[in-house]
Amino acid sequence: GLVKLWADGLTAEPFVPSTAALELKATLQMEGKTATIRRMRDVPGSGIVAELDTTSEEDLSGSPLYDEHQRVSALLLPQFLGTRYVAFCVPLSHGLEMPAQPLMTVEEWAVRHDRAAEEAYQAALGQIWGEYYDNAARNLEEVVLAKRDFPEAWFHLGYAHAKLGHVDEKIRYYQRAIALKPDYADAHFSLGVSLLLAGKRDDATKEAQTLRTIGASAMADKLSQMIETIHIDGLGKHEEVI
Repeated sequence: GLVKLWADGLTAEPFVPSTAALELKATLQMEGKTATIRRMRDVPGSGIVAELDTTSEEDLSGSPLYDEHQRVSALLLPQFLGTRYVAFCVPLSHGLEMPAQPLMTVEEWAVRHDRAAEEAYQAALGQIWGEYYDNAARNLEEVVLAKRDFPEAWFHLGYAHAKLGHVDEKIRYYQRAIALKPDYADAHFSLGVSLLLAGKRDDATKEAQTLRTIGASAMADKLSQMIETIHIDGLGKHEEVI
């Protein structure tokens, strides 16, 4: 739900928030009212996502949320979950850490994007955030049928099937995401964990090596540590769906 924009000719100093403002607080200010974080999760492919104890309108997407010192701390991303928009938010760091993409005009960007497929994808992403995995999987299957070259949709389809306990499907969909986007770090990591849990230690090690090659050293270290510490015979006791 986020995109970086560049504008030529601006002379204002760039916005640089304090480090303290990048941490999500239990209580945030939005649109003149106080909102409390109901729960917070680290969702593969999305990072830290927090659900607030309130609803929100879609047109407020991207609005800033403030901490007790009136510093921008998070960005509001409402998601439609069946009957209402639920207020989710992500740390401000999500936006600041987005990797640079090749510059293009808004017109060029619009031509490259399939609005219907991306709206359906965003709806499914909200269902993943809300843990409605059956609905998310169904919607994402429709998305990839309509737009087969959509690596993020394939990745989240794999994640939805992972949460539903479908081992073969999650591996196949992660591999499809990687085929479309070879440097997709989240997909390589999730595939590596899935292969490890399936007892394919050597294949998981290859994914860790690939993560290092594409510059995702933190993910590579995490996966390598899992490979070293998880005893294959005891995977059933330690399995974490990813």
